[in-house]
This record gives sequence, structure tokens and C-alpha cells, in this order.
Amino acid sequence: MKGRLFGLIACLALFTGLGAAKAADTIVQFSATGAFSDGVTLAGTMDVDVTAWCIVGSAGCAGGGPGSAGAPSFTVSAYPGETFILGANPGFVAANTESLPLISQPFCCGDLSMQVFFATPDAADLVGYDGGPITGGQIVADCGTNGVCNLHSGITGSFTPATAGVPEPRTWAMMLIGLTGVGFLGYRRAKRGRAMLAA
Repeated sequence: MKGRLFGLIACLALFTGLGAAKAADTIVQFSATGAFSDGVTLAGTMDVDVTAWCIVGSAGCAGGGPGSAGAPSFTVSAYPGETFILGANPGFVAANTESLPLISQPFCCGDLSMQVFFATPDAADLVGYDGGPITGGQIVADCGTNGVCNLHSGITGSFTPATAGVPEPRTWAMMLIGLTGVGFLGYRRAKRGRAMLAA
């Protein structure tokens, strides 16, 4: 009876650990690198929830809002000390082309804003997204009496998967306890079988 109870607990620990590991895999981080046509470079990250197929930080997606952990965040070489974060909800500007609208934090230089366009495998959502090319975009500023100034344009670059979901240490511990327990249960059964054959 004790052996069966131990086996049940071990299996439960193993499946709990596997379930938690699977849940961790639902958020995938992508790193972005690119350059504008004038040589100014950009770098950043964006997390995608591959269960809901949405960009973390956008409305209706997991996590907090713009500026929270996992939400899109970019730096641009021409603006040291500035971080570009999600300014509005991402949306499709054309089939297979998603737009990230970003704003500068802290505000400087006449309220900088940036758009980054990237290619998607599906025409109207992020289903199956696993990285790909940055196909365009620009940085603009409110130039007062001069209207909107186009400061940098013609982004080319790519998004690449930076990390798959990594299970937390407690998840690894649960899986290890479960595997150890299942292994020990198998060892006891084998030992009991040998003892019966010897008798």
C-alpha cells in the first residue's frame, strides 16, 4: 500500500512539473536588430504569447501594459538614454505585415515616436510566428510649426527567437522528484521480482 501511494505521489510530482514547464513555453522572447537607411541602428526585444498569439503588453494579452516586463522595448543609437516602448496597440497595416507603434521614454526631442513593421506568416494574426524580417518603419517627431518631421526611415533587420520559455527552479525540482520516485518504484519492483524468482 505504501509503495502504491509513493508511486502516485511521484507521478503527480512529475506531471505537475511537466505541466509547469509547458506553461513556461507559452511566452517566447524575440530580439530585434536593424538599421535605418542613414545608418542609425536599433535593438530591442518583444515577447509573444504563443498560446494567444499576441504581443505581450498589448491590450488583451498576458502581462502588464506598455513598459512592463516582456512588452516591446527598443533603443536607437541616435538617442542614448531613450527607450522606445509600446505607445498603442499593434495592428496589421497590410496582409502579413504587423506594425509596432512605439513612443520615446522619457519624452525628448519633440515627442519622438517610432513605427516598426515586421513580416508574419499569417495575413491577419501572429499564429505560427517564429521570427522574421523587419520590413520597414520610421522615427518621426513633432516639429512644432514645421509639423511632423521624418527623422529616420527605411528600417531593415529581423526578429529572432532569443529565448524559449525556461522552467523555473521549482519546476525542475518537481520534475526531478517525480523522476526519482518513478525510478525508485521501478527498482523496488525489479528487486521484489528477483527475490520471488530466487525463492
